[in-house]
Amino acid sequence: MLKYVEKNNDFDIFDNATKQYLYSKNPKKWNENASRGIDFGIKNSINLLNPYPYRDNILKDKTAYTDTEILSIATNQQMLRFAKIFKDDIFNNRDKIQRYYNKFIFIGTLLGTHIINIAKKIRALDYLVCEQNLEIFRLSLFVCNYVELNNNSSSITFSIMDDEADFIKKFDIFYKKSIFFNTTYKYFATGYDAENYLNQIINFKFRQDPFLFSYTRTLDSVKKTSLIINSEVFINLDDITSFDFAKANDMPFLLLGAGPSLGNNIEWIKENYSNVVIVAIAATLERLQHHKIAPDIIITIDSDEVIIEQFQNIDQSFIKHSIIIASSITNNNVIKKIKEKNNNLYFYEMFNTFTRSSNVISGNSVSEYSLAILLMMRIKKIYLIGIDFSLNQDTGKIHDEFHHEFLTGTTFDLYSKQTTNKILINNGGFSFREDVISAAGNFYKSVYTTRVLAISSIAMTKIIQIYKSDLTTIYNLSQTGMFIDGTIPLTLDSQKVATEKIDKSFLTNYFGLIFTEFNKQFRCRSDQGPYYNNLIQNIEYIQNSLNHQRSKLFVNFSEFETTVIEFFKMSYEKLYMEKAFIEIITNYYNSSLRFLQYAMNDVSINTQSDKTLTNSINIAWTDILGDILTSYKNIIQQVLTNLE
Repeated sequence: MLKYVEKNNDFDIFDNATKQYLYSKNPKKWNENASRGIDFGIKNSINLLNPYPYRDNILKDKTAYTDTEILSIATNQQMLRFAKIFKDDIFNNRDKIQRYYNKFIFIGTLLGTHIINIAKKIRALDYLVCEQNLEIFRLSLFVCNYVELNNNSSSITFSIMDDEADFIKKFDIFYKKSIFFNTTYKYFATGYDAENYLNQIINFKFRQDPFLFSYTRTLDSVKKTSLIINSEVFINLDDITSFDFAKANDMPFLLLGAGPSLGNNIEWIKENYSNVVIVAIAATLERLQHHKIAPDIIITIDSDEVIIEQFQNIDQSFIKHSIIIASSITNNNVIKKIKEKNNNLYFYEMFNTFTRSSNVISGNSVSEYSLAILLMMRIKKIYLIGIDFSLNQDTGKIHDEFHHEFLTGTTFDLYSKQTTNKILINNGGFSFREDVISAAGNFYKSVYTTRVLAISSIAMTKIIQIYKSDLTTIYNLSQTGMFIDGTIPLTLDSQKVATEKIDKSFLTNYFGLIFTEFNKQFRCRSDQGPYYNNLIQNIEYIQNSLNHQRSKLFVNFSEFETTVIEFFKMSYEKLYMEKAFIEIITNYYNSSLRFLQYAMNDVSINTQSDKTLTNSINIAWTDILGDILTSYKNIIQQVLTNLE
């Protein structure tokens, strides 16, 4: 309730539930304290730059690392070129004062009387205003002129009374405004529901971390695909979407992941085995073999040779009738191992399509890719078990006990949580893989999970939003898993999901014939030559432009920043059809610019140092991008050579 405080000639909010004034009857003093507490230091800011990629990580013994780790270290060594430009480790300065903050977040509005004063002080490019209480926000409209936030060409995004899914959509809008200026967010929180907002923001930012799948890994993945594109049988995902799987899409499909609920429900799976199509990610095979549950379809995605362990101890007789769908980045030794045991192997492209007539799925883990394929096939009933995206709520383990990482993987302390707001106030750090957080449960109000699992859940929701038709229903059977938006929680009981037995041998022949037919339309053919020749010409144009930039002398970092953003726009216009190239160059920009922006956004850097540092940065930046362009051009030339 809005009340006028005559003594201070101002308005306050009276909470009928607590019988208290939210400003303690002194809004002026509260606003002064709020404005005074906001400065250009790094306290009360969200900065998720991970120091590791910018520190010296010398690769001494290649045999000690997986393929993925070797590629990640290659990225780290390139990023180290930027770090060595600076005299000191930029991450050690907890007293740093920035020159500016481009993005500012108001968490909670109250009456909003503090908002304009803070905005005038910070003068950010973009503002996000969040408020869960609609009535409080409506009251703020009488007092706060939000139009003033648009002064100086600033933008404003509102998130009012949004649930988590809608908030993420709004935050995505905020993120994409001035997209290359998302290094650090300054924020002011009134206190109400701040913890929930901050966790959602941090999880979102972790999902955008360029080192989750670095540009070197994407480049390597495109190269792997180019080498097998005309020698293996590929599934055209566009064909899957348009084909009518009439003989299969009425069957119930059970998608099995390697989360804790797999082992908990193995008896139920055995009881329903004959009546459902079992689709299993490769990490579940040892558990399924132990219980004699042969999967009808197996899906694998990982590029590391270490996943050969998922097939190592699997009997040929156990999977000889299974359809195996593997990503185009699968390690060659893994492919050989699979072929020793199964002849029904089909591939799908990742990150890029060389046929110009296929589709590419985006996701964080094999679970999302597997569900996407089933949704593209328009399967009407899909059941999920082991797709938990949560920890074992008793032991703190991520995986089922048969998973090859069960004994060696991390066991999480379920009682070690710190509040996000406290960590930020104390200038603390977050861990993408080690933090334990709470999230909405499938059946429970909340469950323990990690940020990496929570991000996979968000990716799964996005897959459902993109590919799910109105005819499809997805049931989540995980008792202690996260709630996945777009799925229906379903309890396990003695009732079978279907009563009619499925002819399993029919499935192998049915899908095999269809996937083989798809492949006939998939090959890279000579009529695509003009496209690839034009692509090479465009890459060479970008290379020439980059050489010109390398020789340029900059006055300051701001000039360099403007130039490289314009360079990105030019590159995008030339190669927007090449999804993988755009992903690689965007990833490189985020990997390099976020560090450089944070390092150069420091009041202690004087004019001369700004100029000297910037020109050293330009040499390193253009050298690395030049290597990326050369590598991509070599891949395209190889594809051009191998056209049928």
